[in-house]
Amino acid sequence: MNTKQFLESVLQTIPRSQSGSNESEDLEIERITNTLIGDLPELYDLEEVMSLKPISRENSLNTVLIQDTLRYNRLISIIKKTLTKIRNVVHGYEIMDNEVEQLINELLNNQVPRIWLSNNVS
Repeated sequence: MNTKQFLESVLQTIPRSQSGSNESEDLEIERITNTLIGDLPELYDLEEVMSLKPISRENSLNTVLIQDTLRYNRLISIIKKTLTKIRNVVHGYEIMDNEVEQLINELLNNQVPRIWLSNNVS
């Protein structure tokens, strides 16, 4: 077992709320999702970036800028989509599934959700 797996297993054994009630956990996850959604930047306007920094043979960095803009937009969209899904589950508009449960557990344990890391902009 490596250190990361060990720490993850320890985090799973720590109680998340003092009262142990689902209501307080729901309020906490709603607070977290609202904060994160409020802090998310808007998607970058790809057309504006391309007009300011057109792709050309003379400046290959513009190509990298466009590619990174696409990656960041994809990551921001995934984060917003997953946070909205969590809020819908908490409010009872959607059914809880394993993915959402894992997301909630990771957020409550102050971890970056794996689905976000797998779409990380490198």
